[in-house]
Amino acid sequence: MKTKRLAFILLLSLFVATVSFSYAPPMFTDYSNEPNRLMTISQLDEPIIITNNAELAQQSISGVGTRSDPYIIEGKRINALEFPPQYCLTIQDTTAFFVVRDSEFIYYPPERGGIHVVRFVNVQHGTIENCYVHGGEVGISFFNSTDCTIINCVTYEAYDGILLSSSDNCTVVDCNSFGNTIGAMLVNSDLCNIINNSLYSNTERGVHIEVLCEDNIIAGNEIGWNTNLNAIDNGVNTAYDDGVVFGNAWSDYNSSEEYTIQGSGDSADTFASLLIDTETPTVFGLLDVVLDVESNEKTITWIASDTFNHQYQVSIDGELAETGIWDGRSITISLSDLGVGTYNFLLHVIDGAGNIGTDEVTVSVISFILGGIGTELVMLASGVTVVCFIVIVLIIKRFP
Repeated sequence: MKTKRLAFILLLSLFVATVSFSYAPPMFTDYSNEPNRLMTISQLDEPIIITNNAELAQQSISGVGTRSDPYIIEGKRINALEFPPQYCLTIQDTTAFFVVRDSEFIYYPPERGGIHVVRFVNVQHGTIENCYVHGGEVGISFFNSTDCTIINCVTYEAYDGILLSSSDNCTVVDCNSFGNTIGAMLVNSDLCNIINNSLYSNTERGVHIEVLCEDNIIAGNEIGWNTNLNAIDNGVNTAYDDGVVFGNAWSDYNSSEEYTIQGSGDSADTFASLLIDTETPTVFGLLDVVLDVESNEKTITWIASDTFNHQYQVSIDGELAETGIWDGRSITISLSDLGVGTYNFLLHVIDGAGNIGTDEVTVSVISFILGGIGTELVMLASGVTVVCFIVIVLIIKRFP
């Protein structure tokens, strides 16, 4: 009887020890994988082709097509690589007033092949506003169009970020065009305005004015750190200032003389200024992360800001894991492939002038189901439990 009582006590103790050994409260930081956007974007949409005013009206969510009440198309997110070989958005042969806004258009990786991500052809009175345009041979292009406008858009990783071709009285204002081959290009276009934009960190030129371009205005822009030339002008009568005080800021400006634009246009910016950026990008640091290995999808998201955002790099334990263009929005990194262990994440955000902001985060991946102690230890504990159970049973049989 004493032997059985002793065996019962041993079994009860073993059960309690096993339960306490294999449980840990699930306390961890859960980072959302939702990107920080300045717009409301729907799920992935199919490419849009509009060929007349009637189709424009059908695609719009409001408006009647007048200057005071234009048709509105908004909240689109289109990746044309899902539907090759189409453009993301093509609008042609329209005369009604319209605005495309708060959308994202992607053709990346840039298998260019002549792809214009957003294209207006023979359009009057069209506007694209507050959109991100990524990849393609050309980001945003106007061809044979009049009175069209690009406002507050970001174009990157194209050959030409912005292209105005055979168009007149068109305006590009408050845009960022970087990480392209050419930031903004004009071909056979007249009376166009490139005003208050940031054209920087392109691999060849910030601005390129080709032959057969006349009476265009390039003023109030920040043009800098473009690899070959900040600007080349082969046009006629291009104005780079307002003739009074309003010129452009150039990263290679020598303040002792006026800024001369290379090319056959014989142009100069009389009121040029020097573009300087010594500010380090701001990175809002993250707390260290504890992550359940069993979770389906986890991410960490950094929020960073800079006037001339350009690139980011993420290293894990000292090895480069991811790099890409930083378009000014939040930077989200997937953690779903991490196994149990502890990892050091180092973020570098680099602006157009080469200034670098950093943040470092430790990510610990454990199994909450197994108590956060590691699979190997739990398996060892389970084995010990089985052995002890067998020993107790043998004791009971040996000493009834």
